[in-house]
Amino acid sequence: PATYEEAWAPEPPSGDTWTARPWVHPSTREEQGRLARKRTPRSGHAAFEPRSGLPSAAANRAAQTAISMIGRPYHYGGATPRGFDCSGLVQYSYAQAGVRLPHGTEYLLRSTRTVPYGDMKRGDLLFFDLSGKKSSHVAIYLGDGRFVHAPATGRSVDLGSLADPFWKDYFSAARRIDAD
Repeated sequence: PATYEEAWAPEPPSGDTWTARPWVHPSTREEQGRLARKRTPRSGHAAFEPRSGLPSAAANRAAQTAISMIGRPYHYGGATPRGFDCSGLVQYSYAQAGVRLPHGTEYLLRSTRTVPYGDMKRGDLLFFDLSGKKSSHVAIYLGDGRFVHAPATGRSVDLGSLADPFWKDYFSAARRIDAD
């Protein structure tokens, strides 16, 4: 499969450097042996059991990094403290925790696994259906219904709450990053 860098990464802005690790699309994980196959005793059908979630230390560090970016400007396509879009904030925050992720909400959605609403943990990704699709906006969950995100042009990285009727109405999924 293509690496993250080959498939999705634009050239970094001048002066920026980064190192991409191979990113495997979830649909290819079976071939790569990234999911453990097991048989369910009742149905006999094969089921896939995702690997354990990201270690809490890395998720906590990513969440803390995102919090430290509050007040930084929104910039479409941005993934540095000079300016972030929503997926750029996620990418940058996790990179600071040693985890390389793709830039783009659709790619983040594909590279994570679903987490039940009641099982959300600090560092999980929250997706919102703002443009008629699940991958239109992403945020980093902090706990207690709060999250940090880069909302839109003209605004800055900020805190949000799932208790806010707007975010509650547009929430579509909680997803977790699997560590290698």
